[in-house]
Amino acid sequence: VQQRVLGVDSPETADPLMHIALELSNQGRFQEADGLFRRVESLLEGRPERADHARFLSYRGYHLANQGRFEEALPLAREASAIRRELSSGRGPAGGVLLTGAAPREPLPSSTGSPSGADVVQSLYLEAASLQRLGQPQVADRVAREAAVELFAAPQAPPLWEPQLRVLQAAGPSPSQERELSEAVARFEQVAPEERPTALSYLALGQRHLEAGRVDEGLAAYRSGLRLLKARGGSLRLDPLLPYFRALLGRAESRPAERPAVSAELFEAGQLVRGTRTAHDIALASARLAASQ
Repeated sequence: VQQRVLGVDSPETADPLMHIALELSNQGRFQEADGLFRRVESLLEGRPERADHARFLSYRGYHLANQGRFEEALPLAREASAIRRELSSGRGPAGGVLLTGAAPREPLPSSTGSPSGADVVQSLYLEAASLQRLGQPQVADRVAREAAVELFAAPQAPPLWEPQLRVLQAAGPSPSQERELSEAVARFEQVAPEERPTALSYLALGQRHLEAGRVDEGLAAYRSGLRLLKARGGSLRLDPLLPYFRALLGRAESRPAERPAVSAELFEAGQLVRGTRTAHDIALASARLAASQ
């Protein structure tokens, strides 16, 4: 609608296109998202609004993180955070930034309007999540704590952000990870019981249970998260599900009578994994497990 009213080349269409691009990325439709992000970059080129530039960097960083490209997402997140800090504190100039493209290298919702603490939280979260995945938990924890301080001072932030930040902090060097994750899951169930972040928090809790040797609790948490994802038509990379698959295979090995049920569960979960080849391999493993019965 905005393109028809304003024209396809109007910079005013950049913001809604960014939102659409990130939503496509969240759905695993990365090539379509790439095309829209390139379109946004051309629309914003030469514009002086630094807030738009920061939003583009942040959204594109989330797009890269969705693909597991955390080394590329991290510098974009850091640049977006730096711009937003300057603008929210009044230190930065109103314009003067040109887009130069991307730096070499399960998202928070976006905020709109003028730069604020909420905007900074969004890019700080991406920084911390990328650092965590790149094996720098101490630095990630420091950035996550900074995001928590900003979030406390930003009452306009969406309610989902607080439990998402809890999940991220629980993944760090915390002595009470499971308790913090359990609290985050409970909070998600209050503010967004059917949303994707709630499902991902269940998966994170399931992984912690499995690491602690609590297989029944771990599988139960994974199953809750996967039910939510399936209901929303979502998908996942393979990595978050590997502990779950290993636990299921271990259960089939130790309890032969449960192999048919485990095989069916593997097959169903495999349909949620991004990539037709990966899903095919999981289905094949499921069939072999069923045949071994």
